[in-house]
This record gives sequence, C-alpha cells and structure tokens, in this order.
Amino acid sequence: MGAPLETSQMGMYHKTGNSNTYSFMPGTCVLPIAEEPPTSTTELAAWSPVVVFQLHAAYRIRRLTNVADKENNPPVVPAPGDTGSFVFVGGSVTVTPNFNNSVRNYDWAVASQYTYVENCVSRIQDGLVLGGVPYPTDASELNLNQYQLNPPSIGAVAHAGVNAIVGYAQGNSIIGNQSTGGLKTVWGYNTLEFFPGTLFSTDLANAGTPIVPVAT
Repeated sequence: MGAPLETSQMGMYHKTGNSNTYSFMPGTCVLPIAEEPPTSTTELAAWSPVVVFQLHAAYRIRRLTNVADKENNPPVVPAPGDTGSFVFVGGSVTVTPNFNNSVRNYDWAVASQYTYVENCVSRIQDGLVLGGVPYPTDASELNLNQYQLNPPSIGAVAHAGVNAIVGYAQGNSIIGNQSTGGLKTVWGYNTLEFFPGTLFSTDLANAGTPIVPVAT
C-alpha cells in the first residue's frame, strides 16, 4: 500500500500534529552496598553507596501520539506497524466521526498512540526521529533545496524519511566552534520531523551552563 499524501485537501485539516516521548533504557544496574560510609575525608572522596554496572546494551522506547481533525473526510494517519528502524510493539487508534452542518458529511477526529522499540544503536548524537504531517509544507520544501543531504549510516535517521535527513543536515549546520561544540551566533531550526542531537547538552543537567556576566 502506498503512502497517501494530502495536497488538495490541506485546508480541510483543523488540527494535525504529534508528540514523541522517548524513554532511554541505558542498561545500567544499581546495587546498594551493605556498608557504612567511611569516616576518613580522603576515603569519602572516592566512596559511593552503590555499585553501578552495565546489565544490557542501551536502547530506546518511542511512544508516538498523533492527532488529526479534518472536516468532511477522514484524515491520513500513521499506520500501525514497523517503520524504518522502529519495531511496532503495540498501540491504539481512536476514531470519532461527528455529523456536521452539511447534513451529509462528517467531521473526523482520529487519535493514535503507538509504541515502538528503536531497533538500532542508541546514541544521543544521532538525534531523535519524530513524526510528521500528511501534507507538504513550505518549510520542508525550502529546507530540502537549501541543505546538502548526507545521511548518516548510524542511528534511526539513517533509515528515516527525507524530512528527518534534512533535519539532520540542518542540525549539523547550526554548529559553530567545532572544538567547543558551541552553536553559531545566529542560527535557526525549523524541521518538524527531527530533533537534532546537536541540541543535547552533556553539561546542562550537571549545572554546567556558563556564567555570563550581567551588564550593569
């Protein structure tokens, strides 16, 4: 079955979009140790109340929630099943037709919730593949013509649709100083279908934001 693409009925969509929740399963196992902390300051500096070890390889779970409201005709929605690097493990679709003022057609609200396991190496620098909309957008067309596509061979984006690959290229284009991993002074990002790995900070959760002097 082909992938339907809406071009003539884009204006009939009242709402369409999706949210993606990624659960990171690093395979880390934590065991508390059965001992009291040492009293020596030197020993305490290297002491931990737990033992941490790798139980299994890291992987990610993706939960996709898609909503689409359309007048007169049913919307195009994601099909339940494997796609790209994502193995479908279950989900649901809720279809709600409502008789509209035309007295002959229905307005349709369709919500789907799918769960996938990412069947590839799990690396945060490869970014996150997201869902899309069933019609072309001006931004996607402009980005496709602007960025040189050089899809990676690693990660889910390697087997994703062209819009995610465009997002991968756009995400790489916002990197400024390569040695520090900083972003360009002026940059923008507008690809709906991909969250770039370049926007994940390895220091942010550990109070690593730089101190910027306040102008007085």
